[in-house]
Amino acid sequence: MSRYTADDLAHLAGLTARTVRYYVSEKLISPPHGRGRGAHFDEGHLAQLNRIRILQRSGMDHRQIRDHLEELRVLLESRGLKLADMEKTWMYQGEQAAAVGAPGVGFPAKARPEVEPKVERTTRIEILPGLELTISDAYRLPPPAQVADLAVAIARAFPEKGR
Repeated sequence: MSRYTADDLAHLAGLTARTVRYYVSEKLISPPHGRGRGAHFDEGHLAQLNRIRILQRSGMDHRQIRDHLEELRVLLESRGLKLADMEKTWMYQGEQAAAVGAPGVGFPAKARPEVEPKVERTTRIEILPGLELTISDAYRLPPPAQVADLAVAIARAFPEKGR
């Protein structure tokens, strides 16, 4: 399991470390493991930040996101499940997906690909149907308003079909 500092986690999520700490203080994500200089985040925290981004894109503010997470927690507990346990399951799904194609996994020995697949985190932004912007995690995402401006500029450069 990966261990991240607040700066590392922020970079992976396209945020600032200050935003990560703010989300912890607002109880939008779980606090880091440990205390002080040994405190660290993991893939579960990254999944939580990605979930926040999705909910924000759907128009939810922080209060609505907290309410949504509480509703999810109550729903899961009513079915005998815990949100923390489900987050661990969701967290490992990405790792399991990345393992497909690794030597000895998912392929018979003779059918194994000669080149190992490259696994990279990316952000995919759909500009128009069939037109997407893909950004590698090597680049920090600009603030959402700038991303929206960029998306609009790109969309204008590609007139709709039939125009």
